[in-house]
Amino acid sequence: MCRKLSERLEKGENSILSISQTGHVVRSETEIVKAALKEDPVAIELIEEAGMKLGLQLANLINIFNPQAILIGGTLAKAGDYFLSPIELAVKRYSLRRVYQGVHIKITAIENPGITGACLLALNRYLEKV
Repeated sequence: MCRKLSERLEKGENSILSISQTGHVVRSETEIVKAALKEDPVAIELIEEAGMKLGLQLANLINIFNPQAILIGGTLAKAGDYFLSPIELAVKRYSLRRVYQGVHIKITAIENPGITGACLLALNRYLEKV
């Protein structure tokens, strides 16, 4: 994302993330998220693009695994609807309707939701055997 941001700024697009505004080259997604939350159009577009790409991949996984829920975490999730809405749009567009209808996609505040989910899954399987 930072590379794409740099390319867009070099083309002359106006953003609060430009070097003249920040005094430095943006090197983290956190700065892009903060700019999006301040209504910066370039930052919002970058986050939406990332959301669409993630949504496409999630749609493929939904079609294969048919999960009940998907929890989205990490830095970009802090952008809220700027990130979640494109994910949901892409999932609706690219997944099978019957499969997608039961899936809940939510943003979570859990740190490292993948690790937490894996631990809960392992615990659940262990308790089923006991």
